Amino acid sequence: MAASRASGTRAPAEPAETARQERAEGELAGQEPAGHEPTGHEPTGHESAGHESAGHEFMAPEEWASWLALLQLQQMVLAELDTQLRHRHGLAVTEFDVLITLFNAPGQRLQMSALARQVMLSPAGTTHLVTRLERDGLVRRAVDPADRRRWFTVLTTDGDTMLRAARRTHNDVLRRTFLALTSAADRRTLERLWQRLSRVRAGAR
Repeated sequence: MAASRASGTRAPAEPAETARQERAEGELAGQEPAGHEPTGHEPTGHESAGHESAGHEFMAPEEWASWLALLQLQQMVLAELDTQLRHRHGLAVTEFDVLITLFNAPGQRLQMSALARQVMLSPAGTTHLVTRLERDGLVRRAVDPADRRRWFTVLTTDGDTMLRAARRTHNDVLRRTFLALTSAADRRTLERLWQRLSRVRAGAR
């Protein structure tokens, strides 16, 4: 075990943001000024003539409001998850994603490319995370017997122990944020959307 784990604690993780956050922030910046709130009536091309917004294409109010709500909910929940996981377990939310993805994988192992795809990070970002987790004994690398040029990332016993403790924090945060702010009907809609997106992603492979 790494020295940082000798006392049962873990060194604070380096700052890391998920690719989901980065993409969301980039797309948000490309739509409206920061802090923009839907007013119920976005200007059209004709109405904005003569103003600085002339020539801009605006989304319909309900389109923009639904997108903004999704971004705000995602960013709020991820920020609180990252804060609490770091504070209680020294674990970044991206590192938690890696551990729980490996836990749910067949044999609790995945090739690096599959792991990067499932946690929605770049291959370089995933390699960086795995290196940190391996340093702390939470994962290990194992050569692929079918192709010795490839490696599996495998969840270790220490990684399973860390994940078991971190799950309680993860679930507590979700209950206080996401689940408290959405209704059962909201979550059914999101579940249907998740199923639709899963089919699209599966078809794209």
